[in-house]
Amino acid sequence: MKQIGNMKLYSLEEVTDELIGPKGSLEREKFDRQVEESLHTYRIGEAIKKERSDKTSHRTN
Repeated sequence: MKQIGNMKLYSLEEVTDELIGPKGSLEREKFDRQVEESLHTYRIGEAIKKERSDKTSHRTN
């Protein structure tokens, strides 16, 4: 935690530890796994969009 004036700033890790649980706990492992799966799905979707966009731009040229 970092104090700036009257405000307290917390890192993402501190907030996640407090709300989800510390690293190594079952809840945290499940949460981290879901985040990784979501990121993987997002990246696949972005790759598909890019490929479609590239194919579309090649057709018009």
